[in-house]
Amino acid sequence: MRNACHGCDHFPTDRTFLPDIQRQLAETQSLAATRQARHTERYGEPMSGTNVWMEQRDAEIRSMQLEILALEAQPADSTTVVRDAGVLGRTGYQDAVGASDSKGASLS
Repeated sequence: MRNACHGCDHFPTDRTFLPDIQRQLAETQSLAATRQARHTERYGEPMSGTNVWMEQRDAEIRSMQLEILALEAQPADSTTVVRDAGVLGRTGYQDAVGASDSKGASLS
């Protein structure tokens, strides 16, 4: 399910992979929500945004959201390869336009 390549500056993709990336995004958001709920049940408060595990999931989510935006901007029949689309989702690039965290909150 998890794929660290989404935030890599060498990761190429095209519209044929859009459904796969959308599925991975939904699965990662679901995983983050489940882990967040379990953490809250166990500790009585949500996992902080500085939690290493949550920080990494948020970065993956941001990267996939940015890739999806870039791919959706391509014509439906496009086979153009898109590179670097998810780079701004990496930790340290949280101000990416249109990106959000695992809870869907806008980061811009």
